[in-house]
Amino acid sequence: MSLEIAGSARDSLGVPRVIRAGQMGVGAICANQSVSNRKMFWRFVALNAARYSVFEIEPLRRDLNAAEIPHDLVAWQPEEEELDLTSVRSSIRIATRDEMLDRERMLVMALQEATYVDGRYTDHADPNTPFLVVGIIKSQRARFLSGRPLQVLYELEVGQRTPAFLILSSGRRWRDMRIVTFYARLTSPALVGPGGGLARVEMSEQHFVNTAQRDFTLCDRIATQLCELRTRGVSYARGAVTLEPIRQIERELHLIFRDTRMIALDALHLLQA
Repeated sequence: MSLEIAGSARDSLGVPRVIRAGQMGVGAICANQSVSNRKMFWRFVALNAARYSVFEIEPLRRDLNAAEIPHDLVAWQPEEEELDLTSVRSSIRIATRDEMLDRERMLVMALQEATYVDGRYTDHADPNTPFLVVGIIKSQRARFLSGRPLQVLYELEVGQRTPAFLILSSGRRWRDMRIVTFYARLTSPALVGPGGGLARVEMSEQHFVNTAQRDFTLCDRIATQLCELRTRGVSYARGAVTLEPIRQIERELHLIFRDTRMIALDALHLLQA
């Protein structure tokens, strides 16, 4: 959650200094009662640091961290000269998203427990992560099936899954990571249509082969548990594919969040001080 507080002006170097300010949060609810639930919340300032070295922006980072209300600095430094304002704005948004993914990954690594994550495996864990990490992809933008396998997908009943298959997945940290994936139906097609209520599940091939010993009943158990964990809130827009622990974390974080406009004003005053 962020707002742009500067972006139309260019500095003396001719570089558009897009600046966003906002707040982020990540959290985890642990089934193992001996492990405490975790939540992390922080404010941030994200900006275009083109033509400045890491050492030159370090004083700003320290000042933001030392403020009465600490802010983290997300400094985007393009690999090549980028002067197009629209592209810079888009890159700053991506930089803030990547910062949140990094925090989510740090939380997953700190837990050291079998974990469901909201999104792709590649964004949250490494190929050789020593415990089970399962990515849950709710938005099916990429199509991996066609023909008869696609028909099988649409014919799934609640709790059923497609056969598992292998894909290559790339992110900021890894290229062409080998991922075992399958689709599971979490909500009846009678309620959401044949293309709705489907989640795609990911885990690393390395874990599936070396630790799970290619045990496909693991996929069955995951599909069953996802159905049990699915939120039953009918008013929730994405309830057909959202897990209740994820929704609970979102609710708890929103209780902490302040109005984004006030966050942006606080950051603006801090930068002008």
